[in-house]
Amino acid sequence: MADWSQRIVVAVATGFDIYASLVLNGARAVLEEHGVGLVAHTDLEEPVMPATLAFLMRNPAVCAVIIFCPRSAEHDRLVNAPLLAAGVPVVHIGQAVPGHASVRADNAQGMTELMSLVLDQCEARHPALLQPSFRQPDIVKREEIYRAEIARRGLAVDEYRIIAEGPSLNDAKQATRQLLERHPDTDAVVCMHDWCAMVAIEGCLEAGKRVPQDVVVTGFDNYPIPSITWPGVATVDQNLEEQGTTAAHMIIASLTGAEVRDHVKAKCTVLPRGSAAVAGARQDVVPPRDERVARLASVHLRLQDELDQLDQALMRCRTLDDICAVLPESFTVLGITRAFLVIYDAPAEPPTLHGVSHHVARLLLDYRDGQTHPVPEGTFPSCDLLPEHLRDELHRGFLAVQPLQGAERPLGHLFLDLRFGPVPIIANIESVLNRTLEVVSSIQALSDHSKTLERLVAQRSEDLMTEIGIRRSAERELRRANATLRRMEVTDGLTETANRRALQRHFAMHWPQHVESGRELAVLLVDVDHFKAYNDRYGHLRGDEALRAVASCLRRSARRPDDLVCRFGGEEFAVVLPFSGEAQALTVARRFARLLAQMAITHAASPVAPVVTASIGVAALVPAAEDTSDRVLAMADRALYRAKDEGRNRISTESAAHDSSLSVPNISAG
Repeated sequence: MADWSQRIVVAVATGFDIYASLVLNGARAVLEEHGVGLVAHTDLEEPVMPATLAFLMRNPAVCAVIIFCPRSAEHDRLVNAPLLAAGVPVVHIGQAVPGHASVRADNAQGMTELMSLVLDQCEARHPALLQPSFRQPDIVKREEIYRAEIARRGLAVDEYRIIAEGPSLNDAKQATRQLLERHPDTDAVVCMHDWCAMVAIEGCLEAGKRVPQDVVVTGFDNYPIPSITWPGVATVDQNLEEQGTTAAHMIIASLTGAEVRDHVKAKCTVLPRGSAAVAGARQDVVPPRDERVARLASVHLRLQDELDQLDQALMRCRTLDDICAVLPESFTVLGITRAFLVIYDAPAEPPTLHGVSHHVARLLLDYRDGQTHPVPEGTFPSCDLLPEHLRDELHRGFLAVQPLQGAERPLGHLFLDLRFGPVPIIANIESVLNRTLEVVSSIQALSDHSKTLERLVAQRSEDLMTEIGIRRSAERELRRANATLRRMEVTDGLTETANRRALQRHFAMHWPQHVESGRELAVLLVDVDHFKAYNDRYGHLRGDEALRAVASCLRRSARRPDDLVCRFGGEEFAVVLPFSGEAQALTVARRFARLLAQMAITHAASPVAPVVTASIGVAALVPAAEDTSDRVLAMADRALYRAKDEGRNRISTESAAHDSSLSVPNISAG
């Protein structure tokens, strides 16, 4: 075997989603066997070449490139231009490009076998097609096969049963329900992807149809989550890991001078799960005893829980050292074996190399072999990606590089070595790291400014009489800076509401007053409904915007000077209403619900409503000397749990006298 230990294959993906993850898992296995490193780069959100990718492509060790189907022709141009200039072998995934090798799924074969399952084995005679509004070549080909297979069996293609699902998953569910109401004899719904199939099953149930006893439902793609629903979504596996393996073998063949096939189509595999039980067996459909499904669900929940805990821990970080202490604690659970975090200084005008801006960079975290290694002092140009003593790490196994981008400037980049699973880990880590680094950067800037002012005061103190004006001005600035730092200690950086520390101070100030006066105190706990699904659908940046909108509605609802709105954690908020009872608290809760409804923030992934909604728990009591604030918070938490348990998007109350549950008023129409 040739010694390729200093070679690198670069993979360029539009995101580390399930599609790209499975392909990369297949490619890395082959490349590792041959001693070739694989570096995967993502984040082509804007029509510009990311600096990290530009610098990576100029690395002389790059021997080949794997490129995934781009978002647009502009992205295609941005990526292909440097590849053509470099003259290295290129393998495209998911699209055929003249002059380059390619690997893609055999959509025609997969759709043909899927239609055989629906029409022959399940004996459907009145099928419907639910297709996305966008018209990718793969989607067009699948529709052609759908029509051809129906016609080949002597059946008529009913144009009224070929419908577009709309821009959101909720639209797909409504379209399915309306289809079954207009054409109740429909006995199959063929969907173009698994997510659509999941909500189509819900639409069938809402229309009073059983799946698969009355209606067969199929998807396409074999993504993990639809496989662990009940019933499991019958689908087509594009054998993505095999596509990655094939692409890697094509690269090895190209490097050795062997013959390389230009375009390879991977065979698809039909997976007839519970949503497409065959005819004659539909009356006795039971949940499968599938250890793989149970294991996948367990892994998904465990990873999601660890990501949530990491999110909470990073939100509490106030220094770069805090970040370096928090990250490694999650690496083992998340399956991360190597990690290198690089941050950039912020010069006024960053220098350029070959027309690309680069920054003064420093290594913040060096995690290898299950432990954190000491980080040497010093800086290096960001165009080198890693400091000199770590550059050989690019040639070892697999690394995913994720640029870290702040609101106004690049913040750094992150290298991770991990085995991809059912949860998009990198996107979650990148989102919360961006937010945390910006907060830390702001705090550090204020702290540095404060120290600078302190030094200025000390230098001018010897000549107080002649510099009195400067000193007083500097002292005023110092007080303002320190006041800003104190405000940040009790303020949530994302929503600009109070934080948990401020909440405790507020209780400590008002509780004795209520004990002495015997007057009531009320608390609201507010939880944004299905917020994890919102983040999964729209991304964490849109999720942050939604949380800020919710906080704004709460501030506009709690109007009295002593009322306090606090971010309680994640997507949960608390509102403290001193000298208020249940009636006043309900007024605030209803006002908030009305304002939130008027915002009409689209939430297509919510089963509750097409817009962002919230569940509200209300509690009120007269504090006693032996009580603490934990009691009223626990009461509000029970009320919130009841509101969520009863269907969400509602208000539930609890007081020392009685319990009650109230639906949120329907204000969208008025």
